[in-house]
Amino acid sequence: MKHIIAFVAGVFTLVSTDLLADQSVYINQTSGENLSVTISQSNGNGNIVAASGDLSGVDSYFVMNGDDQTWIVDQIGSANVLSGSVISSDMFNFTLNQFGDNNEIDILGNIANFADLNLSYTGNNNTMVLDLGGAASASYTNLDWIVTGDYNTVVNNISADGALQDIDVSGSYNAFQIDQTGYGDSIDFHEIYLDMIGDNNQVDIMQDTTLAAGHIDLVINGSNAVIDITQSD
Repeated sequence: MKHIIAFVAGVFTLVSTDLLADQSVYINQTSGENLSVTISQSNGNGNIVAASGDLSGVDSYFVMNGDDQTWIVDQIGSANVLSGSVISSDMFNFTLNQFGDNNEIDILGNIANFADLNLSYTGNNNTMVLDLGGAASASYTNLDWIVTGDYNTVVNNISADGALQDIDVSGSYNAFQIDQTGYGDSIDFHEIYLDMIGDNNQVDIMQDTTLAAGHIDLVINGSNAVIDITQSD
């Protein structure tokens, strides 16, 4: 079992390679700028990136407070957990590559302006929750999802003044809940592009642009899909 506890303000790279063992990274940054984080967890199950080993409630979220943050996280294995919050960050770049089954991802971004997120998941029965913007909303969000596998659940709440989401899905029995709110005029309008291949998938989209424009483009290849779209301004 490998545990790393980090109180950070700078650049760090963490690589975990214990075979078939839990690997844990606990993080808390209360302030600072220009942070670069690279975490690689492989060849194990039950890997954790969070604030502590207690994964109940928001107290489990790692905290990253500051501007100009760049994250790269690779997790290979099953039953992994990534739970964290980003506070008041301008220029937030986040890349996540996850391979395995029964993984849990929960990311909370309070404000998080100019966010660029690239999220890739390969596996089954995974749960992914992304809540970006918060009560204060954010500006300019660019989000790319790639989901490959079956029985995955994605909950995506983006509150931003201008948001672009590009989502590619390959698999069956996946469920997506996508909420996109805030002014849509920062990049002309809110946009969602969803390309889905597979059967028995379910998509629920709510797009509220607050007196601005919104656009949704769906390409669905498969049987028994259930699509529910609500747009308002």
